[in-house]
Amino acid sequence: MPRNKQIYNTLWRTKCCEQGSQCWCRRICTITNKEVWPPAMLDREIAIYLVKLHNNRVRNKSNH
Repeated sequence: MPRNKQIYNTLWRTKCCEQGSQCWCRRICTITNKEVWPPAMLDREIAIYLVKLHNNRVRNKSNH
């Protein structure tokens, strides 16, 4: 399994909701708890984005 797939599996969860006969799912980032993944974004771009996000958080923590 490619490394970016592992990052994807670790940091993203899928929330599925059923309404009547309809079921819809959306992906939510477990770090920010926000839906920040545009549907067309590639796995590699997701991985790069999340690494940047993580690095920014680490940097911000060390500043305080």
